Amino acid sequence: MALLIPFLNSTLLFSSISPDFKKYLWDELWNCEKFVGLDYKTLKHMPTYLRKIHIHKHNEYISEQNEKARQRSLKNKNKK
Repeated sequence: MALLIPFLNSTLLFSSISPDFKKYLWDELWNCEKFVGLDYKTLKHMPTYLRKIHIHKHNEYISEQNEKARQRSLKNKNKK
């Protein structure tokens, strides 16, 4: 699984919305549906802060899985 990227870029000013906001939002919704496993109806009614929590927890889980896989790979390489 892939890590999800945040949909708001760092150049976003607090007083304006990025012109690409809609694209980033749809990308985030699609990624949540595909990788996190939330259906569109749930996402549509979910507050943004809850969606961010799901994305953050998913990214933590994937990072842990990648680290465990890396450690197993190193352990297997050292056995050979």
